[in-house]
Amino acid sequence: MEQKSIAEQKREARAEARARLAGCTPEDTRRWGEAMFEYLRLLPVWNTARTVLCFMSTPTEPDTQPLLHAALSQGRALCLPRQYEDGRMEAHRVAALFASLGLEPLECAVTQDGVGRLRAAVTLPRASFTPDELKDLAGEVGRICRRPIDEPQKLSCRNMTTLIFNEKPVFCPQFGMAGHAAAGDVVQADLIPAGAVAIGLHHPAAGLTVGDEV
Repeated sequence: MEQKSIAEQKREARAEARARLAGCTPEDTRRWGEAMFEYLRLLPVWNTARTVLCFMSTPTEPDTQPLLHAALSQGRALCLPRQYEDGRMEAHRVAALFASLGLEPLECAVTQDGVGRLRAAVTLPRASFTPDELKDLAGEVGRICRRPIDEPQKLSCRNMTTLIFNEKPVFCPQFGMAGHAAAGDVVQADLIPAGAVAIGLHHPAAGLTVGDEV
């Protein structure tokens, strides 16, 4: 019997992993991630590594947050993979993205907020950005971190500019006057008859489309 190629074995392993992950729960992925890090942190290669390459996990993948936080808290350089349209994958640091644009960061931190959403803060020498440039930067940070990212908040003082990138929430309510139609691609629900109207921004992960009742 002819032995399968490495590529075929990888395809089969990935298919088997996807099948196993299809029915997983958040508790499963959290437990798997903790076990994965507990195994890794005992290896000599972890203790001697100065740079760590790891991906940001999605809700259906083993949680990599323990590993990411350990790498950053221990002062290691943390790189994340960025996949291009042609299939290429390269390792990037969020800081390196700005350095490649000629903006060497003074400080860069990727953390989570109180509800687990990703937050990246980059402090640069004072700089100005157009709205289109901020939108493009949010897209690049999102591709590196594997998260939908809002356009950054920009804070400037005399000689520094800080950009704060936040993961987009699944559902973001906004309130307006009753009787006025919602504008744009939104999900709309009446909270109170003849009262306020809640407008939720559409997000694919929520399983909602424009016009769904919520």
